[in-house]
Amino acid sequence: MVTPEAGRSGGPRRAWPVWARWRGGRSPGPAAMSVRDPVAAGELVRMPRLGDTVTEATVIRWLVPVGEPVEAGRPLFEISTDKVDTEVAAPVGGVLVEIVVPVGATVAVGTALAVIAVPADGSDGSASPA
Repeated sequence: MVTPEAGRSGGPRRAWPVWARWRGGRSPGPAAMSVRDPVAAGELVRMPRLGDTVTEATVIRWLVPVGEPVEAGRPLFEISTDKVDTEVAAPVGGVLVEIVVPVGATVAVGTALAVIAVPADGSDGSASPA
């Protein structure tokens, strides 16, 4: 008889890792993951560290709206700290799919601010000249 405390063989229940708890003991892969999952959706944009004493910053303005293409190295948003206001460049190229932190919010260094969908072919998301 199988009890909640025992496995099928009647012995102690094994602690399976989360990824192995899917149907058939295999992970369903990225296709079955939720579109809201930031890791599956693309590259996370995080609040940068601007100095040793800077621990938080305020988002002043987003320079690229959601759904628009972004180029790596181009300004993506502006932030303000107790010492400086500056623009922050996109870490990768692609399409800005979600803004997690709204304008006016003050967040800690390293906080996820936005998600950029990176094309599967590795390009930066910009159109190539014809």
